[in-house]
Amino acid sequence: MRTSLSALLASGLVATSLVAQNYHVSPVVAATAEGAGSNAFPFSSSVQRRYQQIHSDMLPQTMSIKAIGFRNTQTSSTYTGSKQLDIELFMGRTVAWNQCSFYFDNNWVQSSKMQVIKRKTITFGAGATANPGPAPFDPSLELKLDAPYIYIPTSGSLGWELLMHSYSATGSNGSMDVDLSSNVSGSDSSTTQGCVAGGQTSPMTHTVEISDRCGTLFMLFSARYCPANAPSLLIIGTQNLNVPIPGLCANLATDLLIALPFGVSDANGDLHRQGSAYYYGAAGGVLLVPNPGAGTIYSQIFSLDTTQTGIPFAASNGVALSIPAADTSKKCEVTRLFNNSGGVTEPMSAVFHTSSVGYGIVTRFTY
Repeated sequence: MRTSLSALLASGLVATSLVAQNYHVSPVVAATAEGAGSNAFPFSSSVQRRYQQIHSDMLPQTMSIKAIGFRNTQTSSTYTGSKQLDIELFMGRTVAWNQCSFYFDNNWVQSSKMQVIKRKTITFGAGATANPGPAPFDPSLELKLDAPYIYIPTSGSLGWELLMHSYSATGSNGSMDVDLSSNVSGSDSSTTQGCVAGGQTSPMTHTVEISDRCGTLFMLFSARYCPANAPSLLIIGTQNLNVPIPGLCANLATDLLIALPFGVSDANGDLHRQGSAYYYGAAGGVLLVPNPGAGTIYSQIFSLDTTQTGIPFAASNGVALSIPAADTSKKCEVTRLFNNSGGVTEPMSAVFHTSSVGYGIVTRFTY
């Protein structure tokens, strides 16, 4: 009798799970509202890439996730095309949306990344449209997992990562709806002149990209015209000094309130950037911290340079960082990371201070 009862209960649970279908939309602020933007990739781009998204606003309950789905951004057009996508999909526990690394693999918690769709070619449809939005989530814009993924809320945020191996499209297709947190850009300005490093003809130049992302301060520090392959140091301070130091090739720009090892420049002398493109090769230059409030701090970069006649370091210009006040009026606890080169094995995401942290494709989880 006990065995029969257990079997009956088990079959009842299975039947219930087959019938019951629930949904969770992230970011939650976009559940019933049109997002604030649109994005073509990863589903409308032929670039081989990794695309990773972190969701920190999941439901506080265990979920057996069967699929993730998407919707078109608002439009009065009707799409009739389709896409053939050669993909793989992974899911797992991750760090929080505003504690992310721009090295893809560093975001997975306790090696939790697991494959939920083995490599295959799928048909991605055109999807329904609406104007005004939001458009409905359409089954043709859904990725069905090979087997359910069990999400446990006490284990961290939830991440998914798509590997796009190839893409082809026919007919007309739209872009996916995205949403983003409230954000305010800061600014940087030079306070001192850098010196010319060995092997370079231009002064070592330091810049900072700054943005408040709903109370999280995003800062991307980088430099050009460093000595090649040189270990480097970032200093951050609260004082605008601009004072000469005997033996140092340029003036010291600020006090050494914080001094951080800051990686190694590449063979061209670029540090956490690729030439004029500050957003590529920049994963190691990002700092994410709680926004302390509007104000000004200062930074400077030093790189080992044995060609200098005094202290063996080349010094960049000093930079004044104007930090914006936090704007927490709209929180999207979602972050997206992606690369535009290097294919599906590239370790680093591109870095955009306006559209990485607190920015993501509106995603519906079916459980």
